[in-house]
Amino acid sequence: MKPLHIRLSLLFGFLALFPFISNTQAATSIDISSTQDIIKPVIDSADSVEVNKNILFDGSRSIEDKSVTNIRFLWDFGDNTVDSGVEIAHTYEEPGEYNVTLSIQYAGQTQQVQKSVFVFKQAQSILITQDYEKSDFEKLISNLKQKSISARIITLSESLSQDDQSFIEKSTFIFSTAKPADLVTSKYPTLLKNKTLVIISDDNLTTLERLSKNSFASIGAEKILLTNIEALMPQEAETMSVAEATNLTELNGILTTRKIAFVQVETQERIGITNFMLAITNYLRRNGVPDITLFLLLSIPIIATIITFFRQFVGIATLGIYTPMVFTLTFLIIGGIIGSSTFIVIAGVSIILRQIMNKIRLMYVPKMAMILIGTTLAVIGLFVASAFFNVRAFIEVDIFPLILLLTMGERFISLQLERGMRAASFLFLETIIVALIIYLLLEWQRVNIVAYPEIILLMIPLNFFIGQWTGLRLSELLRFRDLLDTAEQQESEE
Repeated sequence: MKPLHIRLSLLFGFLALFPFISNTQAATSIDISSTQDIIKPVIDSADSVEVNKNILFDGSRSIEDKSVTNIRFLWDFGDNTVDSGVEIAHTYEEPGEYNVTLSIQYAGQTQQVQKSVFVFKQAQSILITQDYEKSDFEKLISNLKQKSISARIITLSESLSQDDQSFIEKSTFIFSTAKPADLVTSKYPTLLKNKTLVIISDDNLTTLERLSKNSFASIGAEKILLTNIEALMPQEAETMSVAEATNLTELNGILTTRKIAFVQVETQERIGITNFMLAITNYLRRNGVPDITLFLLLSIPIIATIITFFRQFVGIATLGIYTPMVFTLTFLIIGGIIGSSTFIVIAGVSIILRQIMNKIRLMYVPKMAMILIGTTLAVIGLFVASAFFNVRAFIEVDIFPLILLLTMGERFISLQLERGMRAASFLFLETIIVALIIYLLLEWQRVNIVAYPEIILLMIPLNFFIGQWTGLRLSELLRFRDLLDTAEQQESEE
């Protein structure tokens, strides 16, 4: 055993060195534990890339403290190739799904992160309108991905990102559920230049072709094809979609093999007597005039002619031409059900208020003003009820058609004062029935009216012909049927 003074010397020496030993251990512990705070592996890159095109992988955001040195970045691109560095450009020679691994080595520690990158052989852009949801195309996107085709759904109403623009530029075809004239007034014409544009529509292709011709030059596309949604999204998984085509010849071959109707739009025709009105309407559309405005303007001559036919040939006593025309235009804007039901409420409130006002001694104009105030409050009540029951169709209607219906309420009261309740009610009922019939006819032929605006010129000779008619009306033939039968029998007996 060592002497006591030696043992005491060793003890005091150890105590003197202990702070330095503990500080060294603590420093080592801090370096190791803080590695995860210093390094958080992140891979910044595109999610997809075309085969044989460079893709940049960036790991610089993995290091929060830029003063730290002696860090190694090791990349495994999933295609049996590796590299090192903070930023690496890589090229994939085969399409497919690749898992990219970034390994970061620092202070004897290694941390990793992975990211999946899809390498495609071709790109296809699909521009959709509000009639479709992105989820409607999920199955198509999945099927195309299995065939190394990258398809991207771009909603026309949303803002276009820089990434979307570059994707459209490298797409083989541009598929769109929007009509060519709608694309003219959007932000897409510059991106569609020299591209093959495939319009997907359920409309009549011949009619759509006519509407598309005058938009051809403004869009700047090299080719425009028209076909239906079945061509893009076949019902059976094994059936080829036109989105799988690599060129125009192959696309035409797919459509022909599947026996799907399609039309290739030619360049704009020379303007002549048969299409000058279409050229005018397409010019207006390209310059921002809404479709609904053009449709309503083109509908006015047709509405007037049909009203004339009902009055002269059928014998329905509408309240002039202006009133049924106002009703028809209102129905075209807000819908027949909402329009007619709203007027029934206005007319009912007007009748009740008129009965009340008759008991109060007021001049005609103040009395009508009071009735108008009451009908306005009734319309506000309809809005409140619609908001309570969440009837969006009524809440979102334009105010102008409702104002027209309120003025029709005033016309209804005036007619009651002139002809009485019964006569006024029957006359307005006939007027609304005629307006609803015309509304249904125009809604049925809405696309054709816009596609063939020259039809309004035919209304001129038709009105000349109707104006020359002096024979019995259909209602008169029915009313005097017995008398006519008796006259015919007497003539035959003689």
